[in-house]
Amino acid sequence: MQVEAPTGSLHERSPSARAHARALGCALAAAAVVLGCAAHRVTEPPPPPVVPAPPAVEPSPPPVDAARELALGREARRAGRLAEAREHLAAAADADPSAAEPRLDLAELLLDDGKELDAAGDLLRQSQLLHHDPARLARLCGALGELRGDDAYAVEAYQSALEVEPDLDLRLRRGLLLARLGRGPEAELELARVVADRPAERAARGALATLLERAGRRDAAEHQLAVMAALSPSEPAPVHDLLAFYRRRGESGHAAAVERWARALEGGQRKLRPLLPARR
Repeated sequence: MQVEAPTGSLHERSPSARAHARALGCALAAAAVVLGCAAHRVTEPPPPPVVPAPPAVEPSPPPVDAARELALGREARRAGRLAEAREHLAAAADADPSAAEPRLDLAELLLDDGKELDAAGDLLRQSQLLHHDPARLARLCGALGELRGDDAYAVEAYQSALEVEPDLDLRLRRGLLLARLGRGPEAELELARVVADRPAERAARGALATLLERAGRRDAAEHQLAVMAALSPSEPAPVHDLLAFYRRRGESGHAAAVERWARALEGGQRKLRPLLPARR
């Protein structure tokens, strides 16, 4: 049996068929409107990313004035405030890498303290590479050598300093070190130069007399001790040194005369005991 498709216009259909057709048409029209709107909708851009606020920046400290720190360090050292002096001198050295003065000052402070010898040596090595006072640097190097027990190095460093700048105290120190090293002729030369420029220098005369006595030069040793006693006629110590010299040599006549001199000095310096308050 053949089924034929329904024919006829919408008006020829039943009322229910016409209602269904109209509902379908409305649905299709609405869908078309939605699709059209979607096709013409403009895509909105995404919101911009949130940028975090920059961290608060603390103001940088003012630059360190190296010259001022050096002056403050020296002032504190003169006043005996050594910890404060060390802080200022270290700040001056850090602030000016090309300056040798604060490094030499700080090294000298450490050498006077005698504890941080390696740190002092580092500062002296740094100063060698900078524009420095050669006499002062050599003198401090010699002091470092002494503290480390290297007397041979110390006498060479002191000699370098003396070649740049004469210094009787440093020459005396070098002469005493040479004597301790057993380098008698060199020590005698240095001590004789000190005595010539500073006749009343007791340490130099006493050490020179000892060297001369050990070398068998009796008259020269006696001369040094006699001059030392004569330059301080009211002080018993040089007289006792001369007395000990005569006794060592068994010269009893000279020893007796000097002993009377020593007793006279001791008697003159003896003070009367104060009287006790009277009882009533």
